[in-house]
Amino acid sequence: MNRTLLDTDILSDFLRGKDANVQRRAAAYLDEHGRLSLSAVTVFEVVRGRHQAQQAERAVQFLAWSQTADVLAFDDRCAQIGGEIAGALLRAGLTVGVADLLIAATAIANRLVLATANLGDYQRMQRFGLVVENWREPI
Repeated sequence: MNRTLLDTDILSDFLRGKDANVQRRAAAYLDEHGRLSLSAVTVFEVVRGRHQAQQAERAVQFLAWSQTADVLAFDDRCAQIGGEIAGALLRAGLTVGVADLLIAATAIANRLVLATANLGDYQRMQRFGLVVENWREPI
């Protein structure tokens, strides 16, 4: 199984035990690699969501859990890649959410597959080297 970065939607499915396919893929990934990989942007999205829902304690619990994962920073290489992708998409008249763009740039910069069910937005970025897998699909 390739080294993989979890998008926020797949991480949410995993943490909630929501999707059996996600659970199987995550279990297989953990057996092989030992730890899940997340973007710091995903951590931001989860913490923001918990605070928006006035669930500060759940944010604290998530942050404690995130210590068991590899959280990848958005660094200067990610910024360069993200800026190039954003510029090209905007020139083509295409928009994409900033968080998705930053997560995709993190995956590309770290040579990781991106596990997501949000294929619509991310498929536009495949021409820039992004590789995606939908973990909601059966193995």
